[in-house]
Amino acid sequence: MPEEPKDPKNQKGRADCPCEVSNPVRIDTGASVSHDVEFTIRGTLDLVLSRHYASDETFLGPLGRGVASPLDVVLTETPDGDLVYRESVHRRISFERPAPLPRFFVYNDAYKHLALAFDDLDALVVKDRGLFRRFARCPDEAWRLMRIEDRNGTAIVVTRDAQGLIIRIDHPDGLALAFANDPQGRRIRVELVGTDGSACEILRYAYDARGNLAAAQATHGPSHTYEHDDWDRRVAWTDVVTTWSRRIYDAESRVVRIATRDAGRSADASRRAGAAHRDRRPRTCGSPSAGRSGRRRKSAATRRACASRSPARPGRGCRRCAARRNPPPPPPGRRRRGSGGRCARSGW
Repeated sequence: MPEEPKDPKNQKGRADCPCEVSNPVRIDTGASVSHDVEFTIRGTLDLVLSRHYASDETFLGPLGRGVASPLDVVLTETPDGDLVYRESVHRRISFERPAPLPRFFVYNDAYKHLALAFDDLDALVVKDRGLFRRFARCPDEAWRLMRIEDRNGTAIVVTRDAQGLIIRIDHPDGLALAFANDPQGRRIRVELVGTDGSACEILRYAYDARGNLAAAQATHGPSHTYEHDDWDRRVAWTDVVTTWSRRIYDAESRVVRIATRDAGRSADASRRAGAAHRDRRPRTCGSPSAGRSGRRRKSAATRRACASRSPARPGRGCRRCAARRNPPPPPPGRRRRGSGGRCARSGW
């Protein structure tokens, strides 16, 4: 059976939207994460080929170590009989084993949009809002994706070989994807098959000796190459053109710094536990601050800066502060901001 955590729990820290990752580092654990959309077939049902990487994941999947995708979601059984659903963003969701009755769904309180049941063909079905994902048991005793269906019966059909590896996906609109795998079960090539049977290569993958994804070449999108350290953590990537990024880990495998091609934009991901919150709101030179008595006052530097400028009126600060507190009205015909951030037209 594939590697699974000893005590699978609901991991709500993962991104709720599987299509985007806005932060390259998980704030709670310091793990490096990334999400890449490689190819999409739009139509009756959208089929998205994407990769999600997390440095704190150690399992070996069809796309290498720590890389998951929407095609590689899997259901595994725990020793106590429960079932664990591993999503495309590495989130593991546990379910009680459903009764062997068709459409007798069981739920997880933390993820109420998901439900699990057996169907009439002794296959597992995961209901995710308006989609039904059907899983069949493979030789490695895991339940793997075989079909994605909507409420109208329109389906994306997944074909696997005797080892449980994906070899073809048929889209309901006539297109298809053909997959090639190496002897270790890793995905090495994806071809797009047209309605007339012609095929063209769209993706190609390469791996290092330890099973880490080393390169992902795309003919219809950006290609990437990756570097890993001795602990199988991704430390650098580049698109072989202009963009690159490098990550530095501490002794606990947490990302502490991210360097990019623009030296002035390097991001420091050091976490300071218990550090006081810093007020980042913009301040004018006349912005007051609170003293020991609780009264709002200006700092000494602010008073000196205001005194060095010609005052607008006695006791009212400098002209710049007065202009920021009382901006002039907009000229006729211009747009101004109204209440609630809405645009309103003035000077009719």
